[in-house]
Amino acid sequence: MKYIVSNKESDIKDILIQLKNEYEEYAFISYIDGEYGTRVWVYNSLVYNFYNSMKSQNITCIGISFKTASCFLNNLCDHIIEIDDVEFHSTILNDVEDNSQYSSNHSNNIVPNNSYTGNDGWDLVYTRGLHSDVYENILTEMNFANIFYTLHVDGSRFINIHGCNNGKMYKMNNNIITIDNIQNSTCLNAIKCFNKPTTINKTNTIAIWIRNTNKWEFKNTNKKYYETLFDYCIVNNKKCYVFQDLIPVDIPKNDYIIECNNRIKNRPDFDSFLNICSECDIFIGADSGPIYLLLHQPISILKICYNSLWYIDNNTKININHENALLNTINDFYR
Repeated sequence: MKYIVSNKESDIKDILIQLKNEYEEYAFISYIDGEYGTRVWVYNSLVYNFYNSMKSQNITCIGISFKTASCFLNNLCDHIIEIDDVEFHSTILNDVEDNSQYSSNHSNNIVPNNSYTGNDGWDLVYTRGLHSDVYENILTEMNFANIFYTLHVDGSRFINIHGCNNGKMYKMNNNIITIDNIQNSTCLNAIKCFNKPTTINKTNTIAIWIRNTNKWEFKNTNKKYYETLFDYCIVNNKKCYVFQDLIPVDIPKNDYIIECNNRIKNRPDFDSFLNICSECDIFIGADSGPIYLLLHQPISILKICYNSLWYIDNNTKININHENALLNTINDFYR
């Protein structure tokens, strides 16, 4: 069941108390924010283990997410509380700090507590997410015996109320569980792959996420690849759903090219993204976070990694120094 609540921390507290009356001493999974791909890894490894442990003890497990990101909790809790915004009420009211690439906040393990909706891919609001003291104080007051702590991840840092990279990820039966060497833990690397359907009913529909941001620009999707794909879809009567990034690119005005710029305060609507991709045959994306959300979906995945193309389904690597190699791969799929 999904419970919708406003972004006011007081309303969140009310529903947490209400659910305690309904489900007694339930286990709670707080939100994970920050880098998309690392979020998926944590959810599908550490949170997966936490949830399974709770179920083995017949304890109801409830997770919380911001709007657009409930899909991260799929198969990992019994009920979801969805905050009807991508920010807390208190963080919207706070003054904006300098969280750009070269600010001291980057090196000081700071998690922002202010709203940001700009186009700087290095801003810490995008790379580590948002922190609310008011919300964290509520969790402390609730005194859950079983809780997966709020976590902020930027690829190299795992930050929560206990500090940075100390491995204290969750509390189980009132005991804090520590994961040794959290950045390289075997538990984190042993990501759980849920069953993926093996048959795909072809719909002549392709999705592409055009990575385009000022953060690590060398990873951005090469213009010649997506323009070649657009031409192919128009000529071959195939729908192409185009997911835009922090910096949108120009796309053709054509009935077969469908822009999906579903963003709320410049955060991707991942729930909508998964729904659309579930109806597509192929997803094409850079070596970036959105791909990991699709590993359990009935869709073929082509990952562009610099000048190579990885066909995820059979782990085939194809050199794509020339864009025709991308078209050959798509044509082979539709034969």
